Amino acid sequence: MSVVAGVSLLDGVLIGADCRMTFSPPGRKTYRDTVQKIIAIGPHTVIGFVASSVPLATKLLKGMMDARADRKDALEFKEWLPRYFKYAYEKLKAKDRVDFMVASVIPSRPNVVPKAAVASAVINAAYARRNSGGDTISRSFFDVVNIPYPNVYVQGSGQGYLYTMLSPDFAVRTYAPMQAVAIGSGKAMREQILQVADQIHFGTVLDHPDVTWLGRSLQSYLSESGEMTVGTMFPMMKITARRGIVPFGRKTVELKANGQGFELAVEGDRWVQRNLTTGEAVELLLPWEIDPREWSDKRFDGLRPMRMPK
Repeated sequence: MSVVAGVSLLDGVLIGADCRMTFSPPGRKTYRDTVQKIIAIGPHTVIGFVASSVPLATKLLKGMMDARADRKDALEFKEWLPRYFKYAYEKLKAKDRVDFMVASVIPSRPNVVPKAAVASAVINAAYARRNSGGDTISRSFFDVVNIPYPNVYVQGSGQGYLYTMLSPDFAVRTYAPMQAVAIGSGKAMREQILQVADQIHFGTVLDHPDVTWLGRSLQSYLSESGEMTVGTMFPMMKITARRGIVPFGRKTVELKANGQGFELAVEGDRWVQRNLTTGEAVELLLPWEIDPREWSDKRFDGLRPMRMPK
């Protein structure tokens, strides 16, 4: 079923997902790391999905994109999407699990964030790993918490929306700025995200620390859980008022223990998984581009943590 994770930021919303499909034909189980599970559906709106049936998710998503007409505003989507998905799910007489997460921004409105939520997220995260050492918090955090008002108005940020809709009712559950959520097989990884919230929101050491630390949280979940229904490469998109939707890949800084390096590259409007050592490349496909009859194994598993022998 895989995982989609999102974080509501001070200056936008960040969403990421793995790219694995799981098939269970008689007598065996196979995995394919070929599906793009986060999809832009407006200039400032991205939808992610997890599903026990990719064909069912495809029908709901394609139907939604055909029926949305000229709806592009984040608030319109939030009002319309759950009604549409519930109607379509019931019309299809569906039984399989399909869950959605939406990340969007209204550029014309500033984000308004309770100062207490900012302080709580950072302090709780730092306390959760108080013995790790080496963390650096930017001056902007102290600038925020020293504002003499209960709320922080983040000018130029755009008002962020992060919410989930779970089958069969698709009722909306909303997550405020400084909050995180994960759905699917890896929904328990929310704790890993919260433990690095200070670095996601106010990290200073790395380029795009929010993207980097969310990616590390996803990877950390794999290390701890060994969850096979979650793949190892995690496409991410950040939505802001200034830049709209920006896709992110990743690249290993150094060769892995098995002597190979890997990257998830953004090439045009596609993500491509690439083994930098062998040259092997696996392109991600939108769900409606997937051949549902193809059940063979096609894993891109180089970044999966190796289990130590007992």
